[in-house]
Amino acid sequence: MSRAPKPIVHGTDAGYRKGCRLDCCRNAHTKAQQVYRANKRAAALAAASEEPLFDAPLTPAQTDVPEPEDLPPGPIELALQQEFVGLDPIVSFPKTLMQIALFNARVLDQTRVHTRYDIISGIESRTFEALARLRSINPVPSGGADEDDDAAKVLLTKLEQA
Repeated sequence: MSRAPKPIVHGTDAGYRKGCRLDCCRNAHTKAQQVYRANKRAAALAAASEEPLFDAPLTPAQTDVPEPEDLPPGPIELALQQEFVGLDPIVSFPKTLMQIALFNARVLDQTRVHTRYDIISGIESRTFEALARLRSINPVPSGGADEDDDAAKVLLTKLEQA
């Protein structure tokens, strides 16, 4: 035996949910949804004010990441310093480009310390761009870097002092 369906009570949210689309049922549904959303917002605000944004405050050990310039040179930076020995100090902006490349090399060397693995690709790209600009304004001599060792030492000394 099947039950007879209950009649729709017009002017209520239940009437709207049962399929009635009269204005009185639509209005009742609209009001019910407004109340539901307001209660939901109030509950979310109450929960947000009770719960802290972070599970626990950061400890000094978590926030004390050394700056790249405070760390010793790594293998990439040391290799770049050796490569810079043959550059001509008269060319425009070599100090700036060299400092950019050296800083980027230091950041790359210290990736394990600062654990920002997401920046490796961008830093590598910028380093290669700086090196390409240095190479284009000061081509590598065919005889090697032995000819200008004294000038290079002076340049490196000036760069270290700058």
